[in-house]
Amino acid sequence: MPNLSRLLIFASDMDEILNLKMLRPLPDLKLLWLAGKLDGGTVPSLFSKFEKLTLLKMDWTGPKKDPIRSFSHLSTLVDLGLRGAYGGEHLSFCAGWFPKLKNLQLADMEHLSCILMEDGTVIGLHHLELIGLRNTRAVPKGIKYIRTLHQMFLTDIPMEFVESLQGSASHIVQHVTNVHIFYSSDSEAAGNIHILTMPIT
Repeated sequence: MPNLSRLLIFASDMDEILNLKMLRPLPDLKLLWLAGKLDGGTVPSLFSKFEKLTLLKMDWTGPKKDPIRSFSHLSTLVDLGLRGAYGGEHLSFCAGWFPKLKNLQLADMEHLSCILMEDGTVIGLHHLELIGLRNTRAVPKGIKYIRTLHQMFLTDIPMEFVESLQGSASHIVQHVTNVHIFYSSDSEAAGNIHILTMPIT
């Protein structure tokens, strides 16, 4: 299938190992969604062949090391979503990475405590979602460099993060037009969600 542009591979549950050994380079692939554990806990080297990828979603893939570097060469990415995709404490976005990225979602990584964003990374980001990052208590300082950022959606984020956002770290997000904060006692129950819209001035 050399002309394939969209590929979704889902395991039967979040603990099943994805078998990607038969996967071959797909030069026209634009959308890739993987749900399930990666074999050996590493991002396949095959990712280097996806030169036209614009959307990448990884759910419960569980790499042992910071996965961002493994696909940082994907300069065409517009949408990146990682849900439960990493069990470590630090994620790094280095200068020059993801120049076309518009939307970034980081969700349900319970041990993640630090998101490093260097000056010159994700320079065109418009929309940032942080969901269920219960150990992330500090506002990523690098957000101040992303002048294109218009919206932040924060769901089930520690209170220390929110208090910092509204106080000592407010200067970091002062250029962001809208910050939406969602609280819920049960993140799966939409009926319990309370919304605080916080325009930053």
